Amino acid sequence: SGLYSEDASGTFRFDPSFGGGRYEFYTVASDMAGNYEATPSTCDCWTAYDGSKPSSFATSPAVWNGTNIPVSYTATVPSGATLDTVTLWWRRYVGPDYTSWHKYTDEYGTETVGTIYFTYPVGNSLYEFFTVAKQTDATTETLPWPWLKGCACQVDTGDPISSCTSDAYVEDVPIIVNFTAADGVTDVADVALWFNFNGGSYSEYAEHRSGTAGYFVFDPPFGQGTYGFY
Repeated sequence: SGLYSEDASGTFRFDPSFGGGRYEFYTVASDMAGNYEATPSTCDCWTAYDGSKPSSFATSPAVWNGTNIPVSYTATVPSGATLDTVTLWWRRYVGPDYTSWHKYTDEYGTETVGTIYFTYPVGNSLYEFFTVAKQTDATTETLPWPWLKGCACQVDTGDPISSCTSDAYVEDVPIIVNFTAADGVTDVADVALWFNFNGGSYSEYAEHRSGTAGYFVFDPPFGQGTYGFY
């Protein structure tokens, strides 16, 4: 199939290039030493594909901090058919469960490959999406399990917070600067330390950290004096 993954688990998106029919699948794993799993004598699974109807799948960023989430889609129609529209459906996580699915009416797709920009109603929420393709003769994609062809995006528009502490007076170097960081929606990706010397302008320290707590090992570049941190 030409499809491969470097992850221990995941999903392949297979394009049934021969149209409708039964497709059988198996996987072959290899390790870092160059050893390959033996080819199985029977398939691991199979799927019967109805090639008489259009199909589509959607992808989106895993995390988004902008206004409109770009949901990209790819739609396929049988030979001789013409695509009419691609409709986006969405739902939002409201703990401990999801809302019902809603049809997005602000924008439709009309090309076989495109992007629908979803204006979310509530910020800092997890959204799930799937698409439904329809032909000009009104034949519509069947999706008994929408999530199998869907995607999810976590909206995070809030800024993370952080703080740091250090000893007021030290005689030995390096200086240990402890920090804490937090984000109310997603994980903290990076923490940068800024410093000044004797009340001067601030500069960014070369080392960065990740996580919600830790410390910087600060080597004072200008020797003795007063260093301020944030």
